[in-house]
Amino acid sequence: MDAQNIKNRRLMETQKSFVLNPQRCMNLLSILQSKDISNLDVAEETIRYIDVEANLPYLLIMFKESNVEVRDTVFIKTIKDQLNKACKVINIEDANHSITYDQMFAEVIKHNVDAEAMQFFLDRFGERVKVAMITWGFSFLDHCDMQLTMKK
Repeated sequence: MDAQNIKNRRLMETQKSFVLNPQRCMNLLSILQSKDISNLDVAEETIRYIDVEANLPYLLIMFKESNVEVRDTVFIKTIKDQLNKACKVINIEDANHSITYDQMFAEVIKHNVDAEAMQFFLDRFGERVKVAMITWGFSFLDHCDMQLTMKK
């Protein structure tokens, strides 16, 4: 094995053990939501070698909240098969497949995810609920914080 192959193998092993946290996920998500695709290579390379099982809640949020064009480029081409192997409830078929938060929750709950990842998932969903409720006329929620927590 030559030096370049060894270097590439070490890089892949390091990235496979790479675990996201809320801040890293938000950084990647901002790239995935951007109309500027010049930074997309960074997100794609990070996601390509990531440990799907350990990062499932983050990856599902990024899939759900990214632009459709980005999903086609990054998720479908790069880790669709890995996501489908890890998922027990959801089947990611193509770029237009829009999964629901209910499906995502069912998937996340079937995996033993750490508390930080679960709370991140609930926080992102809570933000969407709050925005929807404000649109429905509950404008006072602009002055409130909402936090979802799992029942014990």
